[in-house]
Amino acid sequence: MNDFSLWAQSALQFPNMAVCVIDTTSIDKDADIIRVYVATTTGVIYDQLLWSERHRTSNEQYTGIPEDTLLEMPTLPEEWEHIKATLTSHYLVAYNLDFVQQHLNENAEHYGLEPFYLIGENLQENAVGYLRSIPGAYVSYGLQLVEACARIGHTMPEHAAAPDRAAGQLALLQALAEDAGDTVVDHPF
Repeated sequence: MNDFSLWAQSALQFPNMAVCVIDTTSIDKDADIIRVYVATTTGVIYDQLLWSERHRTSNEQYTGIPEDTLLEMPTLPEEWEHIKATLTSHYLVAYNLDFVQQHLNENAEHYGLEPFYLIGENLQENAVGYLRSIPGAYVSYGLQLVEACARIGHTMPEHAAAPDRAAGQLALLQALAEDAGDTVVDHPF
C-alpha cells in the first residue's frame, strides 16, 4: 500500500467528500464558468448550467452543452451563493483542482463577487504520483483524465460531459484506494 492509495482511502471515508467538475467557455484565463457539477459516491448533489454574460459560447465541442441551452439559465452572480455554499461545505477532489480554483477566483473578481477558497486535493497530481509508483509505467505530468481512466480500465466517451468526467474521477479515486497497481494498463501516453 503506497501513500497515494492511503490518501484515496482516506478521501473516500470523508463524510463530506465530493468530486467537482466545472465547464468553462474556453481554457483561457478569463473564461466564464458555465457549469458547476458536484457529485459524491452516492449521487449528484449540485448541477447547474450558467449563462455567460462575458463570452457568448458554450464551448460545445468540449462541454457537450448546446449554446441555446444556456439562454434561459441563471448567471454566475445569481447562483454564486449556492455554488459557494455547496463547494465550501465539502472536501473536494477535482482533477486539476488548481484550474477550478483559478476560474472561481477570476470569475469572482470580474463579476465583483466575494471570493472563496476550496478545501480539497488535486486528483491529477495524486493519480500521476500513483501511476509513476508502478514499476515500468511511463506517466507524463500532464496526464489527462481520459488517459488516467483508460489506465485503470474505465472507458470515458470521446466527448465526456461533466457527469462523465465526475464518474471518471470517482472511478480513478476508487482504483487508487484499492491499490490496483497490478491491474493498471500501461499506455504510451
